[in-house]
Amino acid sequence: MELRGFVKYRLPGEEDYTVLNGFWVKVSHLKGYDNVDFVISNYDNSFYYIFHANDDEERPDLEECYRKMDQDEYLNFGEYQEKIIPLIKRIQSKEFSKVIFSRRKKIGCRIDPNAVFKTLNIQYKNSFNYLLGIEGEGVWMGATPEVLIETKDSHHYHMHSLAGTVIRDKSGEYKWTSKEIEEHQYVTDYLLEAFDQVGIQDVKLDGPNDFEHGRVAHIKTEIEIKATEDQVNEMMRIVPPTPAVCGIPKGSVLSQIQEIEGYDRKFYTGTLGIYKKGNVHLFVNLRCMEVFMDDACLYLGGGITAKSDPEKEWDETELKSRTLLDML
Repeated sequence: MELRGFVKYRLPGEEDYTVLNGFWVKVSHLKGYDNVDFVISNYDNSFYYIFHANDDEERPDLEECYRKMDQDEYLNFGEYQEKIIPLIKRIQSKEFSKVIFSRRKKIGCRIDPNAVFKTLNIQYKNSFNYLLGIEGEGVWMGATPEVLIETKDSHHYHMHSLAGTVIRDKSGEYKWTSKEIEEHQYVTDYLLEAFDQVGIQDVKLDGPNDFEHGRVAHIKTEIEIKATEDQVNEMMRIVPPTPAVCGIPKGSVLSQIQEIEGYDRKFYTGTLGIYKKGNVHLFVNLRCMEVFMDDACLYLGGGITAKSDPEKEWDETELKSRTLLDML
């Protein structure tokens, strides 16, 4: 079934943005779909919407794309604590090593997505900024800092290991604790294991380093790999979602995350971007929101470990919300 829609996006570091009209098709996998104009998946990659650009296709109005706002849980701090404290205990008992716990935050006002997209492009030069609409399925937008995989040249690709979040201390510095360092190392080790699994041996690491985005900073390691197109396609099958957006052990967390959080993440933490032969630019859908007719909701998450403090975790998600709230 074809659904009319549109995509606007701007790649990190570029001045101009791209606007595409066309149609979306929902598929259950990417095998055989490695030359599409745009793709977005749900959080566990169990389905994808593939976009086919067609200038002759009439672009739907935003009103034709908006969904009715869900009545899922929108947690206040007390309700957040009630979920986080038992989760920390489960991690301390070794059931999990790490869980990315997310929540939704209502904005409570009507917004103009096109105006916000333009503001994102002015404010955030080094993130992947996008606005998309799928007829009857929703309007989403965001400014994500996390690269999943990008083409550098015909055989070399660029990736990020991005995890751990802190704010500046009173001296204006970023001070990383063992919690954030461990979170980041989980992701780096996971990617290195994936490379080995698909036979990628030429791997170069640069980091870890501070990476600032909005009001927070993350630990980032830049990764360059030499790979064939078949190896990249296999990576896209086995890598997402990474521990940076899911948890460890991956299978156990992924099977329980919706029950733990109490809602469906939909496209939050999914994969999105360009997926063409020789031109791959895929990102992880962070710092995003779904826009409705008269409201919008932000998707906010953070890494929970045995060392987590519920109040600090809540404050971290509140700071992450400012990436988009400051643009409204």
